[in-house]
Amino acid sequence: MKKHTILLSIIALTFSLCLWAQTNSDKKPAYQNATVVSVNKHTPAASNYFGGDAVDAPLRVSDNSYDIGIRLNCDVYVGRYRSSINFLPSTVAPNQTVQVLMQGRVMYISYANQTRQMKMGIVSHKHLQDAACASHS
Repeated sequence: MKKHTILLSIIALTFSLCLWAQTNSDKKPAYQNATVVSVNKHTPAASNYFGGDAVDAPLRVSDNSYDIGIRLNCDVYVGRYRSSINFLPSTVAPNQTVQVLMQGRVMYISYANQTRQMKMGIVSHKHLQDAACASHS
C-alpha cells in the first residue's frame, strides 16, 4: 500500500510539473515598439601593447560591433551589437521604429518580418527627464 501511494504521488507531481511547464511555454515574450535614436560603430579601447617581436604580438581582431541607442517609452538603452560579418540590417537606422524585447541585461531587436532577431547586451541605460516623460513619472 505504501509503494502504491508513493507511486501515485510521483505520477501526480510529474503530471502537475508537465502541466505547469506547458502553460509557461505558451506565454510568448512581448515585443514592444521602440525608436532607434543612434547607431555608432563601436571603437575598442586602445591597446597598451608597445612592441616586441612579431611572434609576441597579440592578434589584431577586427571589431565589427555597433552601439545602438533605442528609445523605449521614457528610457534610452544602448545595446552593443556584434556581427561576425560586419552586417547591420538597414531597418536599424536612426528614427526608425523597431520591435524590441527586453530580457534582463539583454535586448533583442526583431527584423526581416520578425523571422530574425539581433541580440545585444545592454551597455548603458538612461531615464529621460523631458516634459512628455515628466507627466508619466
